[in-house]
Parts: sequence; structure tokens; C-alpha cells
Amino acid sequence: MMKSGMIGTISAIFYLALFVKSLSGENYSKKKKLYLAGFYTFSDRLDATGMIPAVELAVEHVNNDSEILSGYELGVIWKNSECEASEGTWRFIEHMTEEPVKLMLLGPPCSTAAEPVAEIAHRGSFVTLSYLTSSPSLSERTRFPYFFRTFWSEAFLNPAKIWLMEHFGWRRVATLSENEGLFTSSNSEFLELVTDKNYTADVTAIYDKVVSDLHIENIKKNDMRIIFSDSYENAARELFCKAYHAGLYGKGYVWILPGWFSNNWYEGTTARCPNGEIETAATESMYITMEVEKSNDNQNEKIVSGIKVSEFDGLLREKTREIERWPNQTLNFTFSSLEGFGYDALWAAALGLDEVAKKGTNLEDFHYTDFDTRNKIYNALSTVRFSGVTGNVSFAAGDRIGRIRIQQLQGNEKKLIVTLDTMDDGSLVPTFSGNEFTWPDGFVPLDRTPAIEERVSVGAFLFMVIPAAIGLVLAVGFLIFNIVARNHRFVKLSSPRLNNLIIIGTILIFISIFIIGTEISGSEERIFSAFCMTRIWLIAVGFVLSFGGFFSKTWRVYKITSYTKVKSKKLKDRALFVQVGVILLLECIILLAWQLLDPLQYDRLDLDFGHYVVTCKCEFFSAWTGVMMTYNGLILIFGVFLAWRTKNVTIAALNDSRLIGVCIYNTTILCVVAIGVSFAVPDQPAFNYLFTSSIMNFCAIFTLITIFLPKVVFVIKFPHAGREECMRITPQVTPDTSGNNHEDAPANAEGGETVQSRRKSIAVTLRRHWAGFVGFDKNGALQGGAGSCSSRQQLQPKI
Repeated sequence: MMKSGMIGTISAIFYLALFVKSLSGENYSKKKKLYLAGFYTFSDRLDATGMIPAVELAVEHVNNDSEILSGYELGVIWKNSECEASEGTWRFIEHMTEEPVKLMLLGPPCSTAAEPVAEIAHRGSFVTLSYLTSSPSLSERTRFPYFFRTFWSEAFLNPAKIWLMEHFGWRRVATLSENEGLFTSSNSEFLELVTDKNYTADVTAIYDKVVSDLHIENIKKNDMRIIFSDSYENAARELFCKAYHAGLYGKGYVWILPGWFSNNWYEGTTARCPNGEIETAATESMYITMEVEKSNDNQNEKIVSGIKVSEFDGLLREKTREIERWPNQTLNFTFSSLEGFGYDALWAAALGLDEVAKKGTNLEDFHYTDFDTRNKIYNALSTVRFSGVTGNVSFAAGDRIGRIRIQQLQGNEKKLIVTLDTMDDGSLVPTFSGNEFTWPDGFVPLDRTPAIEERVSVGAFLFMVIPAAIGLVLAVGFLIFNIVARNHRFVKLSSPRLNNLIIIGTILIFISIFIIGTEISGSEERIFSAFCMTRIWLIAVGFVLSFGGFFSKTWRVYKITSYTKVKSKKLKDRALFVQVGVILLLECIILLAWQLLDPLQYDRLDLDFGHYVVTCKCEFFSAWTGVMMTYNGLILIFGVFLAWRTKNVTIAALNDSRLIGVCIYNTTILCVVAIGVSFAVPDQPAFNYLFTSSIMNFCAIFTLITIFLPKVVFVIKFPHAGREECMRITPQVTPDTSGNNHEDAPANAEGGETVQSRRKSIAVTLRRHWAGFVGFDKNGALQGGAGSCSSRQQLQPKI
């Protein structure tokens, strides 16, 4: 705001003075000589003195052309802007206050000086035409509405960058810019184009002279493969040195650099890369360059002045020798390859003025408040189109329209791949040279490492599913057997209804293995999320049904064998089912709360180099898992306790107590191991699936075979089993707290039982309890029937 106010004040004062001066007629010349206010630059930052001979050569050619500005003689008055904003502004004031009147401004060539000059000039009646400025800021028509340039804006390459991305299908890039206005402004506009196209620049960095290690690390960490870099050569060498040490070159990487670097710029060295590391990184990356075509390719083509392009350099040297003989000439001219832009700028100005003059405007009458003539010059320049030393010259909104050259380093040579012509509407038309892009591995690099999902292979899936399918068939077979043989006395002793719960639980476990395998093997995100909670429900409910059945059966034996006196009350299946139902209800409450409050969802876990795994995740996953593990762990601990307490009870038909204990021990240990492994290797789905599924298969199949295979064998062997085959009992004796638990010990002082009498009491209790299940009468005699046990045999405890 302060800068704008200062500029406004300066311009107001000087334009008031100039207006009074112009009305006095002091600027009127009877000669039809037209002058331009010329700016050159000679300073430590930029030496553009070579532009003076180039422009004066163009002045000579214009004045010698009878069809251009007929009746006028064109001249340029030069002042040094020194590539400084303050000096440029002061030289502009000198131009405006000194004779003669100038029609236009030619320069300044440096963006730093051109910006304040052009911003002041447009407030008056001046059109500014610069020949070397490239700052994208000068394209802002609100600030510089009457500014033209024959050199291209750095931002002119931005549409070409987008074209390159679209050509190769790149949607994701990184940008690195040295902290110079020339580069940062261009990069800012490029990022806007990227956003407008719905592409992404995941890493953007601006650095001073030397790129930081953090920027390099961010590129590597974010797997950036397409990198646009804008800098001077020294900064580029430092950048490629660090890229070499970070491995950000060669196969899979694309670097896009400015095309105006000197040949073999990468042969330079730095302190950290003294042995050709920079050259290795550059040549193996086969980097791409972009630049505006700065010369006419056809050296034999005649340009607007009638000379051939190939003749320009010779004529420029002759003109330089002529100027060096001018009076008071002290400059030592320094030349580059850019003098053609000054030559073409003068011709553009001459053609624009000629167009205005031919339409009847007296250019010699121009004064500093002649806005009408200014607008006519502006409109004429906007339609100028000619062939110059630097190629075809035309403007769009003040910026030079031209051709963009895209080259690629192949070996140690840059080869032209395609040129892009900019149309009036801003569109780009490619012309391929016949050379093709070449890549280190023969394939176009992608904008990221291909996303590879680490998933369970088909082989691993089948390796687990086939045993699960066998276990499922086995479970269904045992279920059918249990239903068909439910009235067989041996099967009936083992509580077939509770056995059905155990089998159904294992079936759910087997089904969960199918679900987990499908989930990990690459389902759609929506399906995957649904499977996440489904598998939890299957495993949890299957566990409760299986082990709930175990515990209920063991609980019945434990309660009977723990009585100190004969009880007539029996524990029926209905009561045991209620116990299982309560356990299952609590499990379902936990699962339902999890499902409603914080359900498991699809989540992607990114690994190195584009690999990733999909997992189930929720916000409080650890908390929910902890609750489930605690609850089910208590169930397992209680089951272990019951199995241990009934370990000495042996019933031929009810041998489950000891077998259930074996199943519980195995399941407890293996579950602990499986949970630990699943938490330790979440990024290895194949191993995780194989390990956990193996444990689930083993536990479920082991349980089925251990519990039900003996029953099948017994029923086949004794289809009409007698009482002796049906039941043998070795009851458990619970040590009495008084210590009087020896067989020959007398009754305790409280009237307690001896060990011998207690065993007999338990035997009678078991006899009465199981009578209702296998057909015993109250006295222990088996009720008659085909194949029944002998009615004369009595149930005797095995002491």
C-alpha cells in the first residue's frame, strides 16, 4: 500500500508538470522524428549492453524501409536502469522531463526495474515494450495493462508443463524452486494450473541457493517421481548432488529443468560431489528440458527486415563497431544469445506505430496526456505478427506468443522431441520432431510407485480354505450323527443338545476362515468393511457356543462331584442352556456396542515403495479388543478351572471332562500366541492369515475329533451297548478342609463323612442324576429294551 501510494504521488506530480509543458508546445518539433525511451542495463546483476547495437541495427533497417513509418525517422534515447527499481524509476522520470517527447518505452530489460516503471507508465499515456523481462508478475493486466514484451514470461512454460503431464498421464508432481522472483512467481502460477486440473503437487519447496535435506527427504518419503525444478545452474548442481546421494535419479524418476542451462552444466562439481556424481544423476535420469524457441530455425529464411536469419550476427558486429565510434561512447558491449529479442522488439514497436500512422494519426503530435494515441498504439501492438530473428512474433494480452521446445537428454546430447505452438486462444499444438522420448527401463515412468496391495495369494487362501472345508464337512457329519444317534445311551450320556452347540460353534469358526481370506484378498472397500465386523461376530459367537457347551457339560460334572451329600436335584439341559445363553448374551452386548459405536472399517496401511495392506480399523480398536480378550479370557480361565477340578472323573460315555480339558489347554495357549503374532505383524497379511487360520483350523478340527470321534467309534462298535460299556465312574474327591481325607480316617467332629462314605455318596448321586438320561431306574437298574444293559447289574463306583 505504501509503495502504491508513493508511485501514485510521483506520477501525479510529474504528469501535471508534463501536461503543462506539453500544452506550451515546447515539445513540438517541426521535424517528423519519432523517439522511443530506451532502457538498457549494465550492473553486477545483469549486463545487457549488447542490446543497444541490436536495437540500433533494427532502427537502421526500419528507417531504410520506405514502407514502414513513411515520412518519419525513428530514434532511441538510452538510459541505464541498472536493474534496480529506484534507478529504473528515476531514469523514467528523466526521460519524461527531458526533450524530446517519447512515444513509447523500450525496456527496461530487467524485471526488477521494469515492474515499477511499467506500473507508473500506464497511469499516463505510455505503452511499455520490454525485450528481456520474464517475471510472471508482469502478466498481471490489472497492474500492467499496457505492457508488452518480446521475451517470454517464465509462466509461459506452465501450460506446456500441464501438456507434458497430460501427455504421459501424470497427475501428481513435486516442484522445487530457487527463491528468486523469476522462479517463485512462475511456480505459483503453475500450482494454480495444477489445482485447476484437479492434479496434485504433494511436495512444493522454495529454497535459497541450496535445497535442504528436508526437502529431499520429503520427496523420497512421499514417493514423488515427477519433479519440476526451477533454478539457476549452481543451485541445480547442488540439487542433483543431493538427489544422487538420496537415490532420486535413474529408473522411475523424471526431472524437468529449464532449457536455457549451458551445455554440460552437470559436469560441474560441488564439495560433496567431486567425482562426477552430478553427471551420473543427470545423465541416468535422462532429464527433460523446456524452453521457448529463441531463434528462427530456418537460417535462410528472410525476416521482416528483408535480411536472412544467418546474416544477423554479422550485421550486429558491424553495427557494434559503428556505435563504438560514436562521440562520448564509453560502453564495452557484452553480448549473449539474446540480442535478437531487442532487434525484434524495435520492429514490433515500429510496425505498431506504422499501423497507427497509416490510419491517420499524426504521431508527431503525440503528447504525454494523449490517451487516445496510446490506446491506438496498444491495439496495434496487440495485432502485430511477423517473422523475426527470434521466430514468429505476436502477442496475447501483452505476452509473447511463441513456440516451446521440449528436449530430452539422451546420452550427453539434448534431442528435440516436440515443439508446441501457442495459438491465439492459448491452446497448444504439438509438432513431433521424429525423435522419441527414451526411458532407462523402456517404460514411461509413473507419477508414483505402482500401488501394490500385499494380499493373500490364491495358493495361501486355498491352503487354509481346503482344511476349513474339510472341517466344515466333518462338523456337519458329526452334527448329523449327533442328531441321528441322540437316543443311543452312550450318546445320550454326553448331552447331545450341548454337543450340537459345540458343533455349531466350530462351523462358525470354519466359515470365518472363508470370510477372513476373502476380506484380505482384495474385496471392494464397501464389502471389506462389512466383512470386518462379520468375522468378529462369527469368531466370537462361535467361540462362546463351542466353549459354552464345554463349560456347561463340565459344570454339571463338577457340581455333582463336588456335593458332600447325596442330592436328588438334577441339572437339566434347560438350566445349562440358560448358562450358555447368559454368556452369549453378554458377548453379543459387547459386540453390538462395538458395532454401533465404533465399527471396524476399511483402512489402508501404506508400506514402503508403494506397497500397502488393507486392514480393519476403528478409532478405539485397542480398547474394544482389550474388552473382548478380557471377557473371553475369563471364560477360558473358568473353563480351565472346571477341567482341572473334574480331571479324575472317568465315565466311558462321559469321557468329555478330560478331553474338554485338553481342548481348553490347547486353545488357550494357541489363542494367546495367535493374538500376539497378529499384533506383531499387521503389515504381513499372508503370514498373518496363514498363522491365525492354521490355529483356528487346528483348534476346531482337534475339538471335533477329540470330542466326537470316540462317540462315533463307540456307537459303531457297540450299537446296542450294555450298562457296563455305557458307564464307568471314578468320582473326584474334593479334599476336606479339616485334613481328614484319608480312607481310614474317622468321621470328623462335625459329623462329616469319611473318604470312603463320600465316594459312595457321589456314586449314588451320579446314578440318580444320569438315570433320567439313559433309562436307569431309581435303584440303579437299567430299564429294559432291545439291547439294553442287564437289569441285574447295579451301578458300582470304581474305587
